[in-house]
Amino acid sequence: MNRKTILIAIVVVISAIIAYKILSKPSTEKGVWVDNKISASYQNGAINEPIGEMPSEAEIFIDASGSMKPYFKANGTNMINTISEIVNLNQNGSQIYFLDNPKPYRGLVKNIITDVNNQPNASYTTFHDYFNRAACKIDTVNTLIYLVTDGIMSVDNGDMSQAMVELRGKITNALKNHDSLAGAIFRYVGEYKGDYWNSKNQHLTPRECPKLKEQIQRPYYVIALGRKEAIRWLQSVPVNNLNN
Repeated sequence: MNRKTILIAIVVVISAIIAYKILSKPSTEKGVWVDNKISASYQNGAINEPIGEMPSEAEIFIDASGSMKPYFKANGTNMINTISEIVNLNQNGSQIYFLDNPKPYRGLVKNIITDVNNQPNASYTTFHDYFNRAACKIDTVNTLIYLVTDGIMSVDNGDMSQAMVELRGKITNALKNHDSLAGAIFRYVGEYKGDYWNSKNQHLTPRECPKLKEQIQRPYYVIALGRKEAIRWLQSVPVNNLNN
């Protein structure tokens, strides 16, 4: 049993004793104690979770599959601003990639729309393959790795509802046995205009789904992976600096 576990156990026992002492006393207000509080504390430094410095490098991967392109085609800047703010955290050390494309993007983020549309609609990288490569790199390099995605990733181009349990197991296996690894997930809502791919990997156009004729709002996510100290540093960044 490690020190943190012992400390938590002691706090629980102390709290239980305090609660018993308070509840066993007679009350002057019809058997109900008013404004009673149970509290416990621990010494500073008993739990040591240091915040590291910003890593010198960062990699930003954009899922440019077919289901992501309508975010970049829409009349809005939310996703572009999100990517720009992540780059702004480390202007000199950040590299942008499209998933499945080993060549880094060299242009301005605001001009990324054209290159996104030139990427293939089908992504060959699955979540567990991506996570496995990212986790192995973080084992040896102090870096932050971001994935910008809508979370829609097919498994063998089939019905996702039939593959979620298997996919969860693959992701778990890809992330375990990396002692220094930590992660964070940021949820956003952005402008979306175009076709849609549902959980059965069916391609829906505005003809099949009239709602798609107009611009809509859809969620998207930034999944950040890094060493524990680096993720604690990211946690300390004001959310406004992440367009979140």
